[in-house]
Amino acid sequence: KGHRSELAASEDTLEAVTYHLFTFGVLNRRGQVQAFKAQLLNLLERAEYSAEDAAVRLPNMFLSFSANIWRHRRACVAAPIFHERVRRLAGRLLRNSDRYRPFPVRRLGEFCSIGAQARVVERQLQAKAEVLMNLQLQGHISAARAQVKWEEAKAERGACGCTLGLLDVACGAIVCEDAAELNGFVENFNKQYAVVEEGLRITGHINGFALGLNDLIKAFDGTPHTKIHMELVGQSRAPWVDYICEMQVYLRSHYELMQLGATGTLGARLRRNLLYD
Repeated sequence: KGHRSELAASEDTLEAVTYHLFTFGVLNRRGQVQAFKAQLLNLLERAEYSAEDAAVRLPNMFLSFSANIWRHRRACVAAPIFHERVRRLAGRLLRNSDRYRPFPVRRLGEFCSIGAQARVVERQLQAKAEVLMNLQLQGHISAARAQVKWEEAKAERGACGCTLGLLDVACGAIVCEDAAELNGFVENFNKQYAVVEEGLRITGHINGFALGLNDLIKAFDGTPHTKIHMELVGQSRAPWVDYICEMQVYLRSHYELMQLGATGTLGARLRRNLLYD
């Protein structure tokens, strides 16, 4: 909510998604198309569908899964642009560009997982996701069949673009020494849709320090921080233009505590939704 839509609903059609994959170099050669089709058929086979059932399900699978891949590719292209701009932003406002810690782009498997996407879909699809995840957890259906049923449900509900709501696919962290520095830094981004000189438009601001414990655990991995969503500004029609990324702002004490609970620089981020990856 509050974010400018990247795409009109009409762009989530089979033709539009195919075109976008072509422009990203994913499906612009015959061999690539054949390999992509084989990948989808393999998923349907692992989900234990017959050849006849797989043929019926293939169009919806192509539409929904292709939308996942297209938007994940956009994140991969946007991430280095975002990291470079926020590093310069940290240098200007905090006089130390190393205060910015870039996170790797979410893996495609996590990006496509039911657990990740369930957070950004309508209530009816959330109920469907909960059923599928419970069935998978209890061993009644395989991960492949759960994924197929999820992609079909999104296609039927016209929700192939739901991943637009996953704003932390390309993101990183600003680490502040104390509360005064954090508050002073965040005050620079209180005006929605303002554009800072590094080429970033402010589109959203969520203060995790004001949340209750349950919401903090659910949406912030249990670690208090502020989320600032930023749209990449550019004049060209490059694939990264208008992509929305997330800058997380932490107190150093909270950031370092988060690192103790996980390996690598991702912190708790990597542990989210891995059951359904």
